Amino acid sequence: MDIYRVSFIGHREVDDFFFVEDQVDSVVRELINSKEYVEFYVGRNGEFDTIVASVIKRAKRELGEHNSSLILVIPYPVADMEAYENYYDEVEYPRELHKVHYKSAITKRNEWLVENSDMLVAYVVRDYGGAAHCLNKAIDRGIEIKRVDNIYRLKVPIQVSKTFFAWVVGTQGKMRILTPQTVREQFNIFVAKIKEEY
Repeated sequence: MDIYRVSFIGHREVDDFFFVEDQVDSVVRELINSKEYVEFYVGRNGEFDTIVASVIKRAKRELGEHNSSLILVIPYPVADMEAYENYYDEVEYPRELHKVHYKSAITKRNEWLVENSDMLVAYVVRDYGGAAHCLNKAIDRGIEIKRVDNIYRLKVPIQVSKTFFAWVVGTQGKMRILTPQTVREQFNIFVAKIKEEY
């Protein structure tokens, strides 16, 4: 059997709940209908994870349980394991996480998700934090990524200049420089100089 593994990553808080729910629903249904068998890997650390689990359970109910499973991947042991086992098809606590300090366990779990998936479904509206870090790992790894956050990433050639940096500032946060790091650093210096003068 050909198993297609899909992980979900997103921020704890979701700004546009219904939009994100619709986007996740569309991706989940497409996967269930097009793949021989899908393992959906999810966490349980915020609103996005709750949306994802709910959407998957609903889709499985409507489309059938025969070719997919909802797997909770926990970063550390949890107290009410029986409740989780009753809700999810499986609960996995990866061996690689057994000796990880609890403060870094969620980050390490998210990295495990990327390393063990064919696709990452991402709700990432900020370029910092755990979800952004995980998304960047997925980009580096080259796995398929589906965005459900109404954010678009473009890779375009640019000429680094004050004019370019001023244009980015003029978008009032709607445009961000993600890479390369050297250009991000130059941009941050540019913005710091503006703040000093005003």
